[in-house]
Amino acid sequence: MGDLKNAKILGGLGALLMLVGWIIPTVNILIVLVGLILIFIGVKYIAEETKDNTIFRNYLYFFICIIVAIVAVCAILFTTLASVGGIAYFTSIQSMDMTNPMAVFDYLAPFLVGCVAAFLIGWIFMIIGAFYLKKSYDRAEHTKVG
Repeated sequence: MGDLKNAKILGGLGALLMLVGWIIPTVNILIVLVGLILIFIGVKYIAEETKDNTIFRNYLYFFICIIVAIVAVCAILFTTLASVGGIAYFTSIQSMDMTNPMAVFDYLAPFLVGCVAAFLIGWIFMIIGAFYLKKSYDRAEHTKVG
């Protein structure tokens, strides 16, 4: 398949596209997706060249953990917002007595608990994903790329 030089070029180009893809309007998601695919191809080339499939597998686990983190955070925040009453929850705060901070905190507490839970769940999955990314990078150390 590909050699390490091609893998380095594909991975670098993919990372660059993912970095600058968000700047370009209307096609930003497409550019980031192309960059992600190039990175995956580069990692696959490295795994094939070194005959170590755990490099690609660990990178895939990293990617899955990040996707699960994003989906979990979005689902928790959506469920929290729906359970407290939706957008009307925030518009009704205008009629509250703002001179009593405890009443405002008691009113916002369910939403804040949901936000903290979403943050913690997302953080845990991101840490697990970072662990697999490090394992993937450590397995590819014999490519002599710092």
